[in-house]
Amino acid sequence: MIEKRATSNGKNRWRVLIRIKGHPPVSKTFGSKTKATRWEEKTKTEIREGRYFEKSEAERHTFAEMIDRYVEQRLPRKSYSQQSHQGAQLKWWKGKLGDHRLSDVTPALIAQTRDDLAATPVGTRAQKQRSGASVNRYLAALSHVYSVATREWGWLVRSPMDRVERFPEARGRVRFLSEDRRIGTTLRGG
Repeated sequence: MIEKRATSNGKNRWRVLIRIKGHPPVSKTFGSKTKATRWEEKTKTEIREGRYFEKSEAERHTFAEMIDRYVEQRLPRKSYSQQSHQGAQLKWWKGKLGDHRLSDVTPALIAQTRDDLAATPVGTRAQKQRSGASVNRYLAALSHVYSVATREWGWLVRSPMDRVERFPEARGRVRFLSEDRRIGTTLRGG
């Protein structure tokens, strides 16, 4: 239902009120009837398909709130080493994306931020870039936060991390024993 209302300064506003059985009522006010009509149609469809209220939960929380809650509730359960590493990684993510609403953090935004991390030099003396493995650890820490926010807290329907690619990692070193070492090991062991 769309109602026309006059404001105190004489301008017209249109208030949309949507009531669908089995769902809480939803309303919003617009400055033009066209925008009000479009929003009403779109929102009714989203409510019927079960997407509207899930999306609205993501609009109520910021990225920083998600990180803070995770650091407060979940990080203390981890080892001291994990707390230290993941705490620093999550602090970095929060500094980059903290002001965004969860609904606005897209896979493309995370990928762009990941690329910025990879391009940021490491250390003060040696201006070398981060390895793919290092960048992937940052992504893994954030991925777990999103998993908890999605499955346990119900803040999101789907994690945007599912669509963010990881960097290839270097193969580990393969070591071979020299002939002298191999023989020496065999003699000592047998």
